[in-house]
Amino acid sequence: MEQYITFQKILTELEKYQQNEAPLLNSFGFGSLYEMGYDLSGTTAQYPMMWVIPTVFNYDENTTTYQVQIIFADRLTTELDNQSFVISNMSLAARRILSQIKRGNLMDYMDITLPTTALPFMERFNDHLAGISLDLGLVVFEDINACPQY
Repeated sequence: MEQYITFQKILTELEKYQQNEAPLLNSFGFGSLYEMGYDLSGTTAQYPMMWVIPTVFNYDENTTTYQVQIIFADRLTTELDNQSFVISNMSLAARRILSQIKRGNLMDYMDITLPTTALPFMERFNDHLAGISLDLGLVVFEDINACPQY
């Protein structure tokens, strides 16, 4: 596993994952919940989407854990009759990223703390969304005494 992975590198790798390996997800974004619905270029997100919200960074002697909330969301129909379908698909997307971090292409950059919690949601927001909010501790290895160039 690579060492000295910055939070920016984590975001880059998660976006690459969304673009190249997650055919179910059409866009990626980062920021607060209030900004959700716009991708990193500032344009309206294409659903289904993956949205990353940083919550807490924990620094230990040899690791840093970036606690994030990753939201997998899709738009509901006007009749709201596809809620269980959307939650099921977004749950699969959440499980897939766990697998990719633990045993797939993302394991070279980060690890995760398991078990983890995911909360299904059905919200109205501006777009009538449903999906899964995944609480995740992304662990990277780095010596606290190291001073890499940024």
